[in-house]
This record gives sequence, C-alpha cells and structure tokens, in this order.
Amino acid sequence: MAVCLDIIPEEIVINLPGGDRASALHHLATVLSREVRVPTQTISSALLGRERMGSTAIGGGVAVPHALLTDIAEPAKCLAILKHPIWFDAPDSEPVSVLLALLWPTSHENSYLPSLAGLMRRLRDPKLREALAAAQSVEEAALALSVSSDREITKNYANPLSYL
Repeated sequence: MAVCLDIIPEEIVINLPGGDRASALHHLATVLSREVRVPTQTISSALLGRERMGSTAIGGGVAVPHALLTDIAEPAKCLAILKHPIWFDAPDSEPVSVLLALLWPTSHENSYLPSLAGLMRRLRDPKLREALAAAQSVEEAALALSVSSDREITKNYANPLSYL
C-alpha cells in the first residue's frame, strides 16, 4: 500500500494553534480525527507516544509526526502550518513551523517506512520548507507543494540515475 505523496488542499491547515509540541499535536489530531473517524485522543496519544521515542523534527523548521494505528484502513496525512513556531527538539535546534503528519494502518506496516521516507525526501528541499513556512493560505501552501513537485520531476528527468 503506497500513500499518495501529493497533499491535496483538503489536507492542509493554516494557522494551526499550539503553544508547545503536545498542544500542536493535539490540534493536529483533532483535524486528522475528522478524516479517519478515530477519536482525537487515540490519535493524539499515538503521536505523542511516537514523540517520546524521539523527536520527529527533521530540521529546517519541519517536523513529520507519524504513528501506526490499528483503527484505520487507509493512510491519512495532514500538512499544518503553525500559527507560531514552537520548540520541537529539532536536530538543528530551530523552532518548527511546518508539521506534516502521517497516520498509517498497522495492517500495512510493511509499506509504512518507505512511504514515510518518501515524504521526508520531499521535505529536504529548502525552497519548499521556506515557502511552506511563509504560506498564509491553503492556496499558497498547495502552490509551494506543486512547484516543489515540478522541480523534483525536472531534476529527476534531467538525471535519470537519481531514481537509483
């Protein structure tokens, strides 16, 4: 089972509140619970449990909170631009303003890490991270993702060995 790495506008939230990591993840869980029809507390607990194992911040103002859930049949994702950057114990010690959450069904655990890696690869693009952090609307965030995707396609087309 592969997750579509494209984020659609319905999966984007701008100005997500949260003064700290736990609060931001709870607000993110509330958004995701509407999509997957799982209680907010179940999602929040799963995301916070994963954070206790180690921060999901990847640097550059981005974190990728993720969790496996038994209660869902399909993967779910949500891109959130925070109202205010927060401390997330990032490897570069920078505050986080962009969250890309991924929920994955335990029934398809074998495809979880490859899909998570694909999302994280996409977020390595510093231009994308900057554009997302600056996005003031869903449309601006969607445009940043679209431009980044076009750049990735062009780069890989110019260098076919980059797929290896």
